[in-house]
Amino acid sequence: MIMNKQMFLDGLRVALAELPVAEREKTLAYYEEMINDRIEDGMSEADAVASLEPVEVLAARILDETPMMQKAVRKAKNSGISTALLVVLLIVFFPVWFPLAAVVFGIIVTVLALMFALIVALIALVLGLGVGGLAVLIGALFSGSFFSGGLFGGSVLLAVGAGLVGTGIAVLLIYPVWYLIKLIWSGLKKLCRKIRSWFKKEEANNE
Repeated sequence: MIMNKQMFLDGLRVALAELPVAEREKTLAYYEEMINDRIEDGMSEADAVASLEPVEVLAARILDETPMMQKAVRKAKNSGISTALLVVLLIVFFPVWFPLAAVVFGIIVTVLALMFALIVALIALVLGLGVGGLAVLIGALFSGSFFSGGLFGGSVLLAVGAGLVGTGIAVLLIYPVWYLIKLIWSGLKKLCRKIRSWFKKEEANNE
């Protein structure tokens, strides 16, 4: 059966019934935004929904990904345990959760930096070949040796050939580089959405 956005969200809401209301609604808002983004990218509503995991699988993964510390804090709040005790628990378990959080944060920052650096490097490659090739070609064409021949005539012709080759390679690389940049940018957007979903879940857990 073809599932539209509303059917998907309604099913996910039921499957996440055990979550607190605030956390569940923020999770639903995240996936609704994800579907809308894919529709804006050109997918149909049915295809955007179909590109996600099945509702049951997605709900099970969301529930499993809830960290043990967050589950303990949420259960403590639901049991009426004081905020002071929760703070003490966080302090006691600080040597456990803080290094893990620092490692995850470092990995995320490194991945983002590498992806951005790759985009810059690809752009620089095409511009370097294109601009450099044109500069060599123009310099060779307007040099006196090119028209008069002589001792340096062969070197000038070599420079012209190098300029043409560099410019040609730059032209040939425009589409592949543009496609790679598009893929990398799409990956960056997905990673940022995932990070934003983590913060949304964290806010929901603290409510």
